[in-house]
Amino acid sequence: PFLTIRDLQHIFEAYDHKVSPQDLLIATGLPWNVLQREIKYFRKEKVLEYTKIDRPDDSPIQFLLLEPYNNPETLDLKEAERLNRNVKEVLYDENLLV
Repeated sequence: PFLTIRDLQHIFEAYDHKVSPQDLLIATGLPWNVLQREIKYFRKEKVLEYTKIDRPDDSPIQFLLLEPYNNPETLDLKEAERLNRNVKEVLYDENLLV
């Protein structure tokens, strides 16, 4: 019921490394309030960032997966696990997960 680093890698790869909020909603099936909180956490942890890109028929807001998270070969697995645990705790603390 929440995004992991591996989930993000798969989603970004499937969407050619530019993911809109709508893409995240479709790819995950998670409610926007959960996704929004996860995005806030991952931005704070420098996992992803957003930019504005004009794309026909898509949101101008596009999320970008930052280094080293966009490359599975350079990803520190212990760091990824820490981030996964922490995002889960944040969502539990804010009553977004039960």
